[in-house]
Amino acid sequence: MTVILSGASLGLGLISTVLEIQGRNLTVTGYANDKLLHHMITTGDWEPHLYGLAKRLLPLGTETALDIGANLGYLTLHLSEILSKGGHVYAFEPIPSTYSVLEKNVQQNNYTQQTKTFHNAVSDDGLTICVQGFREDPQRKRNMGDVKLPEHHHDQTCTGEAVAVKCVAVDEMVKQQMMKSVDFIKIDVRGED
Repeated sequence: MTVILSGASLGLGLISTVLEIQGRNLTVTGYANDKLLHHMITTGDWEPHLYGLAKRLLPLGTETALDIGANLGYLTLHLSEILSKGGHVYAFEPIPSTYSVLEKNVQQNNYTQQTKTFHNAVSDDGLTICVQGFREDPQRKRNMGDVKLPEHHHDQTCTGEAVAVKCVAVDEMVKQQMMKSVDFIKIDVRGED
């Protein structure tokens, strides 16, 4: 069941809404004609097969899950619940506006103890890349997670709507965060995997 807890118009048909989905508060942002947002409001769910798969693959005692391309944190929140007994979720999201919503979703669901969010892209190198985030153009009928890398994304100087984002390597993050192991990795990076 989906319950709309609050909502606000952000102009140009862009809305931000807090939904209660499966007992969690999820802030979602998008256009009124956004297919993903519409689906979540009408069905109360998004990609339930991923949650079911994660639940089956992560036995009790699983310590670490990585959510690469976490977007708004829908799966991050599910993983946080599954690993709530001593496990940790590390969620990576490079788009600034999407990352801020991810952080908000982790905080408003009280998962800050077991979930760490990172405003980074993930790569095998430590380069800075340019990412082109969501454009405020209601005629495009895209969802907020529909982002892309500009043609020259490895250039050090970003142009137009692109923003510079630091890449981190999984191996370095494992060392830096002192992870004993990585038990589960979800990667959804819009074709850049």
